Amino acid sequence: MSELTPEEQKAIEDLPEAVAYKLARGENKGKIVKELMKQGWPKESAVRFVDRVEQDLKQYVEQYKNSPEGRRVMASKYKRRMLYGALWAVGGTLVTTITYSAASGGGVYIIAWGAILFGIIDFFVGLFGWLKYKDGELAISPFSVIKNDRAVYAGLRRACSVAVTSRLISVVEYVQNGKIHIG
Repeated sequence: MSELTPEEQKAIEDLPEAVAYKLARGENKGKIVKELMKQGWPKESAVRFVDRVEQDLKQYVEQYKNSPEGRRVMASKYKRRMLYGALWAVGGTLVTTITYSAASGGGVYIIAWGAILFGIIDFFVGLFGWLKYKDGELAISPFSVIKNDRAVYAGLRRACSVAVTSRLISVVEYVQNGKIHIG
C-alpha cells in the first residue's frame, strides 16, 4: 500500500470543509454525493459522509447562534429585516394613499396590499427575532407572553379580526362601486 502524497493528504483534510461550504451555499446534497462518487466513493459512504457533514454544520450553526458574537450578528440581521419590513409597509401605504388621492374625483387607484401585508409580516418577524437575540441573552418570545395572558390574547385576536373584516368590507364596496378593478 502506497503512502499518500502531501497534496492528497491535504485534499482529504479539506474535504469536510469543502462539502460544508457547498451545503452552506445551498447546493443539493444529491449533487455533492454524485461529485464524491465521481471521485471513486461508494454511494453509501458518500451519502453517510455528506449527511454527517450536514449534521455537524447544523450543530456548529446552532452553537454559533448562541455565542455572544452570533447573537449580535443575529440581532443585527433581524433589525435589518424590521427596517426593510417597515419600509415596504410605509411605501405600500404611500402608494395606496397617493393613488387614492389622485383618483378622488373618479378613476382607478392602486391598493399596494402585497407591499403593506408582507412589509408588516417582515417587520414582526424581524421584531420577534431581534427580541430573541438582543443583548446577548436569551429573551422570551412576545408570543409566549401574549398567550399566557388570555385577556390580551383574546383582545388581540378580536382587534385583528375586526380590522381584517372592515378592510374586506371596504374593498368589496369599492369593487361593487367600480372604483377598484380586479383582474
